[in-house]
Amino acid sequence: MKYFTVINWNIGGAKFLNLGAAERQHFKQVFTDELAELCRKWQPDVVCMQEAVRYSNPGGQTVELVSPPEGYCYSMTPVLDTAQHLHPVRWKAYKEAGEWPEEAYIGQGNALLWKSDLPHASLWEFNRSASGPGLVTESVLVETGLFTGDRDTEPRATMLAHFVPEAASGQRVDVLLANLHLSTLHGEREGRPAGDAIGVRVRMKQLYTILHGIVSRHEIWSQLLPEDPEPRHRVWVLSGDFNAAPDSEELRTVRDFGFLDLNPVKGPGNKAKGLGADPTHTVDYLLACARGDRIFTEALQTSLAGNPVPDLDFRSSDHFPTIALIPLPDHPVES
Repeated sequence: MKYFTVINWNIGGAKFLNLGAAERQHFKQVFTDELAELCRKWQPDVVCMQEAVRYSNPGGQTVELVSPPEGYCYSMTPVLDTAQHLHPVRWKAYKEAGEWPEEAYIGQGNALLWKSDLPHASLWEFNRSASGPGLVTESVLVETGLFTGDRDTEPRATMLAHFVPEAASGQRVDVLLANLHLSTLHGEREGRPAGDAIGVRVRMKQLYTILHGIVSRHEIWSQLLPEDPEPRHRVWVLSGDFNAAPDSEELRTVRDFGFLDLNPVKGPGNKAKGLGADPTHTVDYLLACARGDRIFTEALQTSLAGNPVPDLDFRSSDHFPTIALIPLPDHPVES
């Protein structure tokens, strides 16, 4: 059986923005080396990233923090940037800490890295695909309203993509992927239950949009399409920083919807309190749902025990990569 390997990694780009120019160059080099080693070690088909950044260099050209390793392509979607969100508080703090020019462009968002030979298509195409650059993504806002410069109102969005890997039999499989980053509010998890409860409500509202406004809506739309003479296995993958614990209401809701946590063994966690520190808890997840597909669901359940704990060798961020190998069923879809 072949596997589709997905890695989730919040790469800590917000911390990069707070560094001075010389420190930023060092951060970028260390991160670039680690990303190349991550891809060499795990050979992922896709790496989902949160807190990816792009920015203008001293010459005014816009550049990316991420330099894709050989054999990979890259796409980033800004969720928060100086062009669209004009409240000065966030940008003033970054520009003072990092000594950025006043006119510098800064953007933060979600990003995808994928193998250059991996077929992909838009969310709305099932009978043709392409490989290489030019991945067609869609971004769906799950924010709470107007951005006023603080973490509590920071825009959040889900980056959607459609990959079409092949099983060992040569049969194509549709992988519909949602790369997400949910909110965390100021003062959460600091011993104030009322603030924690508000954070849960915010994330539950965002998850409602993801589960019902994206996954269910796309499933309903796809059921109206003409029946495919050769039906294919299809799976939804949620990958991202949920800012919630494994036993939280947020994760229970996602599991109750039919998603399987692809990394049931968490190890010491995948989030540290600061760069270079050891992890203390889990906030990043990979979850999959092959709704109505018994063969695929059983394959997913069987594979769970084989997925690794977060890889603590990679320390350029305060998050650690989470890895999952998703089985690609060889047997045809049951009619």
